[in-house]
Amino acid sequence: MNDNRTSLLQTKARLLADLDRLNGILSQPCSDFVAEQTEAALEGTEMLLEAVDRALGLELLAS
Repeated sequence: MNDNRTSLLQTKARLLADLDRLNGILSQPCSDFVAEQTEAALEGTEMLLEAVDRALGLELLAS
């Protein structure tokens, strides 16, 4: 496996772990402010995950 693909897979794993943590925060009682900020962080993390998935697809096509 090449270095780019390895790096992308590691990034994807970290982003998935971040999603789990953020969802864990939302599953607990929290203030509206914390909920709003956490939801925004979730959206951003999901966008990054989509970008990593696209990059992984390009890596596969290039190999």
